[in-house]
Amino acid sequence: CAKCGEPIPAARKSIFQCQKCGRYFCYEHMNTSTHTCDECRLNLRRTSLLSHINMMKTRQYGSALQHFEKEINEGTATDEIYYYAAICLLNGKKAFLQERSTIVKVLNYITNAIQSSPKGIYYYYMAYIKYDFFERKSYGITPNYKEALRMAYLMGVTENEKTEMYALLSVSRPSCL
Repeated sequence: CAKCGEPIPAARKSIFQCQKCGRYFCYEHMNTSTHTCDECRLNLRRTSLLSHINMMKTRQYGSALQHFEKEINEGTATDEIYYYAAICLLNGKKAFLQERSTIVKVLNYITNAIQSSPKGIYYYYMAYIKYDFFERKSYGITPNYKEALRMAYLMGVTENEKTEMYALLSVSRPSCL
């Protein structure tokens, strides 16, 4: 095995050879159903994520969302997948213009992202949703956008993250955020 050194029986070498890099791995470090090693699978997943982020940048939200929701439904979604799916759900429009059912789904996805890995940008996105949909429509929600915004700053959200988020959303930044 290229990772741990465990011997691979000659009769089983074809089963334990990674189809991407050509190296041999034991059962623990190889996915025998896809015939790829852990490292190659991670690289493929990262490349796929970057490809779908590029789709979002060109406003192909539906195509990107299909990929993200496939991972969510398969139970393989990471916090980033939930975050990007939540962005795609707005389809390049302000939260204010969305149906309540869409906003509920966005909040569910962003909550899943936060539960998986609490990051400032996830709280900041939640603050945006709570401000633009709930506050602007005078709907009461607890905690409100100010609390989510406070958590975003406590968790260290950066200006670069906020700029990137609004670019992916294709909406302008509200002055209060």
